[in-house]
Amino acid sequence: MPSTASPLEKRRARIRQIRTTVAAGAVAVFIAVFGFLFGQLSSGSDPGLTDSASTSAGTTTTSQNAPQSDESDDDAGVVPSASSSTQTWSSPSPAPVQTGQS
Repeated sequence: MPSTASPLEKRRARIRQIRTTVAAGAVAVFIAVFGFLFGQLSSGSDPGLTDSASTSAGTTTTSQNAPQSDESDDDAGVVPSASSSTQTWSSPSPAPVQTGQS
């Protein structure tokens, strides 16, 4: 006599299939992302190790001419522009990191 599956057994089988599919998809996505990151880092494309961040945060120097005094006759009526003063901008370098382990 052939046995027929009860509705409860069919529902449990369907739930098991859905859970298996979702778990397999999650594992596949994890492996894909991890593999991509591993490939980037092993090829030397680590964004944390590039020099572009250190050069953009480095010293910025603006070279400008000194302002003219108002006593000179040939510059009378000429207003010095914002680019006619000498200013040097620099940011101090951060202190070295010290740990208690060394």
